[in-house]
Amino acid sequence: MPASPPDTEVAALADVSRVLDDIYGDEHWVWDPEHVRNAMDIIAGAVLVQHTTWINAERALEALRAAGGLDPARLARMPDDVLVPLVRVGGTPTVKARRLRAIALLGGGCGAESHVNDPRPQPPTRVSVAVSDGAITVQPRRIAIGPEPTQQIPQNAHVRQPPVRSRVPLNVVFVAANLTDVDSRLEVRGRGKTYSSKPLYANANISLQTILPTGIYRVSAADLPSARPARLVVGPYRSSSENDVLLP
Repeated sequence: MPASPPDTEVAALADVSRVLDDIYGDEHWVWDPEHVRNAMDIIAGAVLVQHTTWINAERALEALRAAGGLDPARLARMPDDVLVPLVRVGGTPTVKARRLRAIALLGGGCGAESHVNDPRPQPPTRVSVAVSDGAITVQPRRIAIGPEPTQQIPQNAHVRQPPVRSRVPLNVVFVAANLTDVDSRLEVRGRGKTYSSKPLYANANISLQTILPTGIYRVSAADLPSARPARLVVGPYRSSSENDVLLP
């Protein structure tokens, strides 16, 4: 650890502090939150005081205030022919006008009250399908019924995903394996619609991505009448993927 300063140096610094107090008295620092009107005063003042004195910066700040330029929304819309003359007394007016407008745009874009973030959508729900000569099996047979730990990363395996109040259809990816010697197609029927995959060749795999509203669906294989269709239930539960920190 660095050595403590000698007592003589401490005393000398104390003397300097007392002299400054005697000369300037109990004046407040210009950035003291009790003596500025709002945060924009501090931000704009920090820009305006660059390469000039505080006296000039304060003049520019008061000119901005009189023109409504300390309101971020109005400042962001001010054209150069209005903004530049307001800050000219602080020097480098074009540069400072550009910086002030950028700050105003940044502040306006971060307003939580008027720009509420939508819940992060959950990743597609995966359903495995096996097509055999006698039957079609799906796993799981019920989805979107409640929190699904299989959709979560190991770090959050014991933490339920936050539910989302939404009636949007569910993004479902079917991954099918044809265990027969007959070419086919995967078909998902329900709610008055039919979703068909590309050709599902014999002893091959394929995936089918669909958007399924809540309901009951029939999963079958075309040209395989002996393969008994399976039933898939899509529930109303929707969740946010905000706990899945490793998702892109």
